[in-house]
Amino acid sequence: MYQWRSGVKHDCVSVMELKPNEDGSYRNKLGEQVQLEPDHLFPFLKCSDLANHRTTPDRVVLVTQRRVGEDTATIAANAPKTWRYLNSHRALFEARKSSIYVGRMPFALFGIGDYTFAPWKVAVSGLHRTVHFALIGPVEGKPVLFDDTCYFLSFESEDEARVVAAILNSTPCEQFLSSLLFPDSKRQVTVELLQRLNIHAIAAEAGLGREWASARTQRVTHHYEMASPQAEFVMERPDTK
Repeated sequence: MYQWRSGVKHDCVSVMELKPNEDGSYRNKLGEQVQLEPDHLFPFLKCSDLANHRTTPDRVVLVTQRRVGEDTATIAANAPKTWRYLNSHRALFEARKSSIYVGRMPFALFGIGDYTFAPWKVAVSGLHRTVHFALIGPVEGKPVLFDDTCYFLSFESEDEARVVAAILNSTPCEQFLSSLLFPDSKRQVTVELLQRLNIHAIAAEAGLGREWASARTQRVTHHYEMASPQAEFVMERPDTK
């Protein structure tokens, strides 16, 4: 029913992640103070924020595309300050090591789509052994985005997101995930692991079956569809033999 997603991949932290100043300008990791249009800036959380229960973003991320492959040249017309800023650092973007950017639009992103801009999300760090699913809502009317070391589910409804967060943070889910985490793994939580969860089964075991049924009804009522084919989770018990 749901599809787990990873956060935005840009591989240019020094330019794309900024902190707001009191005067309305922004400071990047190069120490530059810049003026940018708000259209392409979104509140941003990293895996360390999620792991430490910090759900109020103190930084923003510059988003150049709404979907993978979208033409970034439109930024020049609708956000000229942002376009000049990006071009002033073009060399840093062109030096990105990953081959996924070869032949792509200038300043291209990955891990981006309609799901990125849903108002409500349940998110988890992929790098921390202590697993906590954070309920994240919009900030000043804008959806919160995550870096690519995070995974999340997206929702239109706050109520549905709250129920799913409660189910995923329940004792049965915690015990199941703990049995499958390995201390020497670089990335503790993966999409493959999360896809093994069955929300319905966990809800029943956690005593949240009624709340889950109501959330499912609400989803149908709102006719909310994910951006790509959806997948049910299967909760597989580890072999204890």
